[in-house]
Amino acid sequence: MTRRPLGSTGLLALALTIAFAGGARAGDEGTSLGTSHGLNYRVSQADDFMGTGFNSFVSCVGDDVAVAGGVEISGTGLQGRMGSSQPEPKPGGFSHGALDWRSAAQHLTQPQTDIGFYAVCKKSGKSGLKYRTRTRSIKPAAERTVKAACPDGYQVIGGGLLSADPSVLATVPYDSGDANAKQDDGWKVRAVSDYPLKTDLTTFAVCLESGAWDLAYEDGGANHNIFVDPNSTLLFERLCDSGDSVIGGGGEMLGPATNGRIHESYPGGIVPEDGWSVGLTNLTASTATGRAYAICRR
Repeated sequence: MTRRPLGSTGLLALALTIAFAGGARAGDEGTSLGTSHGLNYRVSQADDFMGTGFNSFVSCVGDDVAVAGGVEISGTGLQGRMGSSQPEPKPGGFSHGALDWRSAAQHLTQPQTDIGFYAVCKKSGKSGLKYRTRTRSIKPAAERTVKAACPDGYQVIGGGLLSADPSVLATVPYDSGDANAKQDDGWKVRAVSDYPLKTDLTTFAVCLESGAWDLAYEDGGANHNIFVDPNSTLLFERLCDSGDSVIGGGGEMLGPATNGRIHESYPGGIVPEDGWSVGLTNLTASTATGRAYAICRR
């Protein structure tokens, strides 16, 4: 697999050290990585960041709205990890669409890191979209799964999560068991809370009216399991078919929460529209199993 390098772009004017549960608004429109199938891929980058944790965003431009996004962290998943990653509404709420995509990253061992904050923006605006959320409480050191379902007549194209200090075990589209057997019914998040107090875990689903676009769900079913060596990390790209463009995606670690976590998740391949990249970290002395997902526009 080819990892796109994080080069110095000077796109973030300010890097703030914050509490990982915090939310300082530092970010910008970043730079465009290209446009394909009516989607614009954007990144805002913090290079050589030396704080404990960084929470930032990249905005869509004009009337574009954010439908997916994520974060890329240099180094391995034993050195850093992602936290929350979610759409933020335009003024007036999600009824007007999402202005940007915000994500969080945390240092664990390395003195500095490069962080890329990504957004996938729908150029045709809010038309045909609905944003759905579901929130449940989560106790310190507890594990919780929260699903946000799309309404009838809609298919999920992106999703994310928000919590004070989550160790992310899964952020993926899911199948509700309906007749089409596709992971198109909503968004699922599974996480362990590392926050010292009871807090909330919110899941976001970005849903598109069925039939508006021709979509392919490149799933992470049992025939596509990813095997991660003991005490190691792996970057895996779930690719779209040739000529398709990725909209959203995610990954999950299977089995007990102690197996590992998702340490990064973002659009990318050799070029951003190729597929979705997921970093999987195995924290055990045995081989662990994960999966990766991509939602693609044909």
